[in-house]
Amino acid sequence: MFGMNASLGAVDGLFCLVARARGKLLRERMDEILRRRAENALGYRFQKPDLLVRALTHASMAGSRLDSNERLEFLGDAVLGIVVCDMIFRRYPQYLEGEMTKVKSLAVSRQTCAEISSRLGLERLLILG
Repeated sequence: MFGMNASLGAVDGLFCLVARARGKLLRERMDEILRRRAENALGYRFQKPDLLVRALTHASMAGSRLDSNERLEFLGDAVLGIVVCDMIFRRYPQYLEGEMTKVKSLAVSRQTCAEISSRLGLERLLILG
């Protein structure tokens, strides 16, 4: 009886290992598909595909909030802000600070970013729970 239970336990363990390996392969394949779709939409080749997956992963699907897109979103907002500020500064030398601030606010607004993301089809790539 003990030998039979031990054998069943080993078989269960083997099935768990196989399931994990298949799950990992499936995740890797899905990550590759996701990367290709994002690269095609953006016209950019990602050097670190794992960061792309994290950038597209909502907290509801991440193991922890640290594994979600929240920290990258924080950094991306700052980078977008500085790039837009530089473009406005150079393109509109006649604008005063308040005018530049209004243009920047419109350019980096949630609505503007959502519209651009939608045009590029990026909302279909988000990993949501």
